[in-house]
Parts: sequence; structure tokens; C-alpha cells
Amino acid sequence: YTVTMNAAKQPTSNTTLLNRFKDWINIRNRDFSIQKKWPWLLAYDVLAIVGEYTTGTVAVTNASATVTGTSTVFTGKANYWFKVDNYDEIYEVSSVASATSLTLADVYNGATGSALSYTIWKDTYELANTIEEIDMMWSDHRAVPATPIGPNKMKELKLRDPTSTGKARAWTTGRWSSDGDRQVVVWPVPDEAYNLHYYYSKRIVNLSADTDEPDMPQIYRHALVYGALAEFHMSEGDPTAAQAYENKYVDMVRRAANDIEQTDDYPQLKIIETWRRKQLDGYKYDYGDLWDRYDIED
Repeated sequence: YTVTMNAAKQPTSNTTLLNRFKDWINIRNRDFSIQKKWPWLLAYDVLAIVGEYTTGTVAVTNASATVTGTSTVFTGKANYWFKVDNYDEIYEVSSVASATSLTLADVYNGATGSALSYTIWKDTYELANTIEEIDMMWSDHRAVPATPIGPNKMKELKLRDPTSTGKARAWTTGRWSSDGDRQVVVWPVPDEAYNLHYYYSKRIVNLSADTDEPDMPQIYRHALVYGALAEFHMSEGDPTAAQAYENKYVDMVRRAANDIEQTDDYPQLKIIETWRRKQLDGYKYDYGDLWDRYDIED
């Protein structure tokens, strides 16, 4: 901020203007970050997927949300899913009172019974708190990455095959925890505990102190100075100077975007829908091998 204030020939003691410069720099930092998937914003993390839980038996009562376990350890399983074997309905676990008692989010509609087999599983996990967007997700048990799908597609999958088990073949985001952390939902039901890896783009965090540094390399950082000076001169009613600094900012963004390394990935066309088919006079024709199918099966 001191560099930018000096370039604008303004005293750093002007705290009002200093705060405006902070806002302008943060605005330009966010603008710069969305121009491309910059390598300096990529990160890696891993989720510890929990296997399905079936230990012991349960007793349930029609029209009651309480589930009582025998030889069970329900502790820590709030917000998991619960299903009694040989009964179709699936319930979310609202809370856990003890190792042998839990409460469902809705009352149980099946027949009253005891010593029943059951399954509890978890399909929703909190992501890294610095995440902006997932780029790829995979497990070491499958030869291809899991497929990203929309929330509605995920609901369709879970409705069509709610109890299928295995390693993650599809995932979606869109849910948020009560703490404000972003979550991912995976399908199918985990058949065992395993690690689910993912690459992601980091969220831009506002800079505040003069010593705070943006994620971008040193060589590109003066673009933020150019952008802030463009905003300053525009606010001062000097469009000529503002345009001059804006041109410098745009040029630096362009130069950074064109700075391609040998290991950079090139853009690829992805066919997300399961089948791409053309219907003509009652007969189906495909578009060739490249357009034939792209699905979430092995």
C-alpha cells in the first residue's frame, strides 16, 4: 500500500485514502484471479472417507424418530444417513444422544421392530476452508477421476440407486456446513474407509496489512498497483491517467496469461451428459467415438 500511495504522490498519513487504496488493490487482486486458472492458486487436499457402519442391531418404532441400538457406537454420526435393511426409506440422523441412541430428522414410517440389521453411512464432507472450486477428485482405487455433476443429477443418482456401494464415481458441491464451510457430496455409498484426493483452486483472501502478500508471483504483483492507480485517477477525475494505468494493468494480465509453461494443461472439451445421440426418422445415430458417451461408469 505504501508503494501505491507513493506512486500516487499521496501521504501515507491519509488513512481515509489508504483504506480506499486497500479496497482497490483487493478488487484488482480478485479480478486478476478470475482471468485464468493460475498455477499459484492450485492446491491439494485429501478427504478421509468413512466406510458404512453396520455393527450391532437397532430397535425402531413406527411414528417415532428415536432409534435404539444394541452393541452399537453411534457417537459422532450426526448428519449421517440411516436405513433399516429390507425397508426402502432413508433418513438423516439429526442428533446422537449416546452410543446406543440417535434421533432421526423425521419419524420412522416403517413397522415397529427390534434386533434389526441396519446401515449408517456418510456421503457429505467438509472441504478445505480455503477452497474456491474443485478441479479434480479421485481415489487410488479407480483408474479414472470421479465425475463432477450438478446437485439435481446427484439427487437423480441417489434416487435411482440409493444403496449402491463402492469408491467415489461422482461428486457435487453446493452444500454448506453450519460453520460456513463448503461441502462435497459423493456417490455411491462408501463400501469401506478410503482416501479421496482432490485438486482445487484457492479462494482469494483480502489483503489488509502493508506486509500482506498476494499469492501471485512477484513478477506480476505490480499489476495490482497499476489497477489501484487506475481506480484512483478515475476517482480524481483524470480519465487520461486512469486509462494509461488501466492499459498497463490489462497488459500485465495478458502477459501473465500468455506465460505458458511446458507442463501446463491445454483446454479440453468434456461431454458431461451420459449419451450424446441424434434421433432421425426413428433411428439413432452417434456422432463418432469422440462424442459417443461420457459417463460415470468404469
